[in-house]
Amino acid sequence: MRVVADLSRADHVPSDGYDCFVNQFTTSVIYDIEAALYHAVRLLKPGGVLLINFWCVDYYLHRGLDMGTGAPLYMHWWFTPIQVQNMLRALALGDQDFRLDTYGNLLTRMAFLLNLPAKELTHQELTTVDPGQPLLICARIVKPVNWAATMPTYRAPAWTPSVEPDQLHPETGHYGHEYEQSN
Repeated sequence: MRVVADLSRADHVPSDGYDCFVNQFTTSVIYDIEAALYHAVRLLKPGGVLLINFWCVDYYLHRGLDMGTGAPLYMHWWFTPIQVQNMLRALALGDQDFRLDTYGNLLTRMAFLLNLPAKELTHQELTTVDPGQPLLICARIVKPVNWAATMPTYRAPAWTPSVEPDQLHPETGHYGHEYEQSN
C-alpha cells in the first residue's frame, strides 16, 4: 500500500498499520517535528519499530531550496541528544521504548561541512564517538502496546524568506542561487 502524506499532518493515515517505519535525513526540514514524531509512532502497530535519525549539524539553506515539490525546503532544526530525549519522553515513551546512538566527533563534523568524502578519513577517525561533538543521532523506537500519547498542538512557521529559493543542480547535486542565474 502506498501512502503519500505530510508526516506532520498525517491525521488521515490510519493508526496501528505498520510493523516498521524508516525515516532518514528528513527531521531537520520538518518544521512541526513534534507532530511528525507523534504520527510516526501512531502509524506503527503495537511493538512496531521506528528507525529515525536527527542531524546535529548541517548546511543552512538561507534561501530555501526548490526540490521541485511546489514548496521550498527550509532547514529548521539541528538536534542535540537531550532535545531528542525530551521530544520522545513528551510522546509518553520511556527508557524501555527507545534507544539513541550518537555518531561523530569534531573531525567528522568538520569533514561533513567541508564536503570531504569518508574515504579521506581513517577508520579510527570515522568511528570515534565524542558525545560532546555528535554529527548524527540515530533512534530505534518501539511502540508500546498501550501507547497513549497526547497529540501535540499543530504549529506552522510564522515566517519564511521572501526570496527565490536556490535550485538543485541536476547533474552535481549542488545547490545555489548562482546555478539558477546561469541557466
